[in-house]
Amino acid sequence: MSVAERERPLGRGTTYLLVAGDVLAIVLFVVLGFRSHHIQVHYLANLIRVATPLLAGWFIVSMFTGAYRPTAVLGEFMKRSALTWIGGILLGLLIRGLVLREGFIFTFMLVTLAVTGVLLLGWRLVYFLIISGRSPSR
Repeated sequence: MSVAERERPLGRGTTYLLVAGDVLAIVLFVVLGFRSHHIQVHYLANLIRVATPLLAGWFIVSMFTGAYRPTAVLGEFMKRSALTWIGGILLGLLIRGLVLREGFIFTFMLVTLAVTGVLLLGWRLVYFLIISGRSPSR
């Protein structure tokens, strides 16, 4: 496969869709956390306060991993996605701890990584398969 085939442009609309899905996956994680902890007071303000550091971490790391660089190779796309997920969520947790002045809780980090991993990597796999017109077996 040539470089041109591997790095074919997907168009702005599909990149915007990918960004929107990533944001929704992270926001969904926060909403699920709120529901499991029965958080309802100032819901929107809390949602923004908790989601912003995770989103910042995700988008900062994505600039270095090429998470939004087009590729026609599923393995490359998922590798970039996984690197962005691990680095971005960990950076987001660090930012969250510093900004919100909250301590480090190891189990919270593990749960955050597990749930965001399923949401983000699952979303990105579905996105790639739909945009590329492939089935999972191809």
